[in-house]
Amino acid sequence: DAYHEEAVVCSNILLREFFLDEDDKLDLAMTLTDDTLPEGFAEDCEAANVRAEHMAFLAYLDAYRTFGQWKESISSSPTNVEDAAFINMNNLTPAEQEIASQRLVRDW
Repeated sequence: DAYHEEAVVCSNILLREFFLDEDDKLDLAMTLTDDTLPEGFAEDCEAANVRAEHMAFLAYLDAYRTFGQWKESISSSPTNVEDAAFINMNNLTPAEQEIASQRLVRDW
């Protein structure tokens, strides 16, 4: 398509605006890349720098999404919940057991 590369450039400009805006607009950026742009949108782009910029945006959004999932998971873990008075040491690795033991001593 004759306008494909221009479309990738325009999407990069829009994504850059989402990233640099003072308000948190990463959710909008994810909606654009997930729901609007087709899979592999920039892969056929001949300009390497345009393609690389687009792929960098996608990688950042993927990392941002993964970090959010990790943060949600870790915040609900038994060793991080405020009212968790008991830590089950049986399911922990030796390194985790050492950390848990130090926490028990500190909390005591």
